[in-house]
Amino acid sequence: QFRIQSTPDLNLYLLLVVVQGGLMAYLYYVLQSNLLIKKVSQKSKLMFLLGIGYLIFLIYMTFTSVIDPFDYRTLLPFSFPVCIALLIELDEQLILNKRKKAILLVKGFFLFSLLMNLPKKYLIELLSQF
Repeated sequence: QFRIQSTPDLNLYLLLVVVQGGLMAYLYYVLQSNLLIKKVSQKSKLMFLLGIGYLIFLIYMTFTSVIDPFDYRTLLPFSFPVCIALLIELDEQLILNKRKKAILLVKGFFLFSLLMNLPKKYLIELLSQF
């Protein structure tokens, strides 16, 4: 349930936006300050092309036949391989720059995002057990 129901919810969502923006700014700084020229790996190219190919096919099918409107379920096969390709390249670039702290921050952010996307009721039940 992603609804802003109260001021604490709004404050939490704003805090999460600030954390995400801060992480993106930090990664931009790290990559710009130590940018190494490296070729994009074949697996990243393949995943990116598969995602783009699916998107082109989906757009074609939308114009030529009646299918479901665009939503997260129909766009997942596009966004998932593209995001994985970008994350692989980010990970390889950070490893080349010897930025283990930044890699840990990205992985920690993803774990935190996973926890925040769990249902609130489940999280409250988990916390009440301790």
